[in-house]
Amino acid sequence: MEVTIATIEGRCVITPRGPIDSRSALEFERVLLEAIDATAEPLVVDCAAVPYATSAGVHVLVLAAKALAMSARRLQLVQVGRSLRSVLEIANIGALIDLAPEGRPGIDRTGY
Repeated sequence: MEVTIATIEGRCVITPRGPIDSRSALEFERVLLEAIDATAEPLVVDCAAVPYATSAGVHVLVLAAKALAMSARRLQLVQVGRSLRSVLEIANIGALIDLAPEGRPGIDRTGY
């Protein structure tokens, strides 16, 4: 998995490329937690290039969301494909993670 980090409109945007599964979860977790520690900006994960996530990937997202909650911040996911969206909705983690509505193109001034 390749991951890029950028600041866009005052948000730390993390863009993973590839599935978030047992092979990539630990590295993705490290990147997320380092970003959380390094900035006070809102954290956004752009999921446009994530074809799917296994339970290991969902676990990493929940872990990051809980770490952000400790500093009164929330994890925002944008450009979430149908496969990943289904997994996240089944996992019922909406209370922890802000999932951008379908059809939203990505980062804009409204927060998604």
